[in-house]
Amino acid sequence: MLARIAPIILIAVLGVSLRFYNLDLRPFHHDEGVNFHFILEMVQRGFYPYSHENYHGPLFFYGLQLFVSLFGEGESAFRYWPAATGVALLFSPFLVQRAEGRGGWDWRILGALFLALSPSLVFYARYTIHETLFVLCQLVFVFSLARWFERGGRKSLYLSAAALAGLVTTKETFPLSLFCILLGSLAAFGPWHILNRIRNSDLARPYLLFALLVIGTFTGLFRWSSGAREMLRSIPQWVGRGTESDYGHFKPFSYYLEKVLYPTELPLLLLILGGVLLGLYLLCCRRERSFTERLTVIFAVWIPLTLILYSSIPYKTPWLVLNVTAPGAILAALFVQRTIRFHRLLGWGLLSIVLILQLRLTVKYNFRAPSMVEKLLVFQSEPYSDANPFIYVHTTDGMVEIVRAAEEYKRRFPEAKLLVGVNGHWPLPYYLRDFKPAPLYQSTTTPEQFAGEFDIIIAEHAATWESEEFERRYYRLNGAQESFTYFRKR
Repeated sequence: MLARIAPIILIAVLGVSLRFYNLDLRPFHHDEGVNFHFILEMVQRGFYPYSHENYHGPLFFYGLQLFVSLFGEGESAFRYWPAATGVALLFSPFLVQRAEGRGGWDWRILGALFLALSPSLVFYARYTIHETLFVLCQLVFVFSLARWFERGGRKSLYLSAAALAGLVTTKETFPLSLFCILLGSLAAFGPWHILNRIRNSDLARPYLLFALLVIGTFTGLFRWSSGAREMLRSIPQWVGRGTESDYGHFKPFSYYLEKVLYPTELPLLLLILGGVLLGLYLLCCRRERSFTERLTVIFAVWIPLTLILYSSIPYKTPWLVLNVTAPGAILAALFVQRTIRFHRLLGWGLLSIVLILQLRLTVKYNFRAPSMVEKLLVFQSEPYSDANPFIYVHTTDGMVEIVRAAEEYKRRFPEAKLLVGVNGHWPLPYYLRDFKPAPLYQSTTTPEQFAGEFDIIIAEHAATWESEEFERRYYRLNGAQESFTYFRKR
């Protein structure tokens, strides 16, 4: 008993440590600042007023509001919710009770270990965005659905319905994930087996639960009827965003594989490739497959199809790679266990090498302090510099410095008034939330017109004004936003 529980405890400790340690290492990203604004709006209204123009579903915000109410508004506390979902992700493989682990370590333990050590999964679990919750719902849905296809049972069916509701209420991209998962399930179980399972099961009550969860979440527990209409408008909005607008986010087909996954997750990628080949081999075998082999086929179809579809959409952001690395960690575990059963020395040697490399990459892209040479060349710590493939127009040291300078000025002159005159001002509203009087947010390249009213003016970089009454300083706020900031001389 202890031999089985000890690895799980060690993986849990590792996962918690990597996700909760030094959570304020990076300043808030633009999206994290916006999410804080949504939480303030939720507090005022009593529910999340979902809008299709904001794209992402309300479930994440309800969890975030709960954690903020429990732990406060600090940078670390604000990231506890995604970190907690990142830890929960490690335990998703244990929803499968029959592991078939003879001849090697239980693949569920290997899967939890790969999930714990994935650089991308660690990075975005320390980031207050939706993606970690979204991939958690995907894995719970797949494992519960596969168990239901295999053995039936009300518990698995209800859990799959709840997980599907989680997918729908977390992100509008759920149809893409659902398509890939169902295609993998068809390949693993066959259409006739699935149809027979559906025919012989009572689906009405589980999917009544699904409908109630989805509608209740979007409407703020049925207090805001417009939420249901906004939900139906979200998918067309996302399709238009991904193919017709937001050209600044458009990237080539090879972006995810070449620019993000290859430099950060290469050891895992190689295992995923092995798992895909294993899945294709099992798919071609004309014999009855075990449940673990069926899982292998599901993931072997699901993962490359997901990568192809996301790569085909011009609109790209790096955190979408979690849709590959989260299921990829499970497929890697299935492949390693098969390798151990085939040749123990080869399998354990492969596992040891991959874990060492994955740990090194996780530390490098999440925690590692730069050398003196890197400081001279990059000017920032690697966890949030442009050298990190996971970074996407992230807040720089300049925004931190400008906040410190404004706070110091305010300490010396409490009556000072502040104008934030840059377009890309998030997450400044979070960092300046305690300023009294509250800052005015109005973009400007002509700070001189506000000189009589404000003592600190954070202006656009295009501002050319110089005055003997103000000290002018340059700051880079993020990868796309620069500022000349003016401090009244006293």
